[in-house]
Amino acid sequence: MLLHKLLDHYNVLERPVANESDPLQLSFGLTLMQIIDVEWNDMNLRWNSSEYGGVKDLRIPPHRLWKPDVLMYNSADEGFDGTYPTNVVVRNNGSCMYVPPGIFKSTCKIDITWFPFDDQRCEMKFGSWTYDGLQVRRNKASMAVLGFTLPPDSGEKLSLGVTILLSLTVFLNMVAETMPATSDAVPLLGTYFNCIMFMVASSVVSTILILNYHHRNADTHEMSQWIQIQIQIQIQIQIQIQIQIQIQIQIQIQIQIQIQIQIQIQIQIQIQIQIQIQIQILSILSY
Repeated sequence: MLLHKLLDHYNVLERPVANESDPLQLSFGLTLMQIIDVEWNDMNLRWNSSEYGGVKDLRIPPHRLWKPDVLMYNSADEGFDGTYPTNVVVRNNGSCMYVPPGIFKSTCKIDITWFPFDDQRCEMKFGSWTYDGLQVRRNKASMAVLGFTLPPDSGEKLSLGVTILLSLTVFLNMVAETMPATSDAVPLLGTYFNCIMFMVASSVVSTILILNYHHRNADTHEMSQWIQIQIQIQIQIQIQIQIQIQIQIQIQIQIQIQIQIQIQIQIQIQIQIQIQIQIQILSILSY
């Protein structure tokens, strides 16, 4: 009886207000249990509970009533609306409560620069498709240098560098698997691993070159012409330097000898002067 009274002349396409220019007050909520809570007041669904056996609320299928077309604007779901339609709880004062459960998939820009210590802020924008919208928001880590310390004859110099390079590759893959697929930034952790891998790869190449030159001898390798020329040039430069050093040493020795001769001459002159003075004194004393 009550349902017939309420729904026989009810138009689901008509916005439930007394005047078409009046706004409809809509309450919207969202919990992390994947449930939407939408409430509004329908003036066409009011009754006196005392006239209908004290019935204060009814459960009516949503297709029988007007309900706001609230959707998530940035939805990534193929069906766009991920809610499951449930009955609308209608009270005798006209208030309607629609609580449909659902799974929501939204597009969100993710910045993983500080991954895995990042804090993401993702927006889920809900609103009526034909009326004013509402929105809700939810806030949301060197062993390569040791390779150069190993002696070339140890046999582990190259294997250590290759092992470190492979281990870094494994760690980088693990980081890539745990990172979000959609991101506009490169995490600093990934940049760190890339730099370390470049350094280790450079050390492996350097180790190969060092071992190649270290194990060369006259029986297995012939010195190239340009190296021989460079060695000869260096030898000639060293000879010229040694000659210049010897010349400078000879010059310094000659200078020291000349200085010693001058000193000896000065000493002899001083001795002659002292002798003359003594002779003069003795001659004066004899008179």
